[in-house]
Amino acid sequence: MMSKTVWSWGLAIVGVVILLFFTINLFSQPSVRVFQNVAYSEFVDMVRGGEILRVTLHDRIIEAEGARGVAVVTQVPVSDVPGGLLSELLDKEVMISVANDDPGLLSLVLAWMPVVIFYVGLWLLFTRPTLQLLRKVDARMDALEGQVERSRNARD
Repeated sequence: MMSKTVWSWGLAIVGVVILLFFTINLFSQPSVRVFQNVAYSEFVDMVRGGEILRVTLHDRIIEAEGARGVAVVTQVPVSDVPGGLLSELLDKEVMISVANDDPGLLSLVLAWMPVVIFYVGLWLLFTRPTLQLLRKVDARMDALEGQVERSRNARD
């Protein structure tokens, strides 16, 4: 009996620690920068005027940081993706980086882990009393079968 209690408390403590870990990670993400949405032609004018210091490319979306602390975002037309803009950025010595927007398997597993832990815990919470009840009913049925068997043997 003591070992079941210790096991239950240990499992509860591990669950609380895991939930705290995910909660802390959820709220300690780096601050999100607010980008001003600008038209593509305005963005190109900003590049030509030397107002852009660095850009991050996400498929067809460009996030840029300007010289005056301005953060802008724009969408690139399909026809201008590889050539024209890239050469202008390089001519103006703008620092270029490309972001990988694929979240990856590890981040996907870590994102779903608290949900899975919650539902498994909920399932265990509700099935454990049911299993105990079924064990009691099974034991009672075995006892009744034994009594019936003994009464049959006593009559014979």
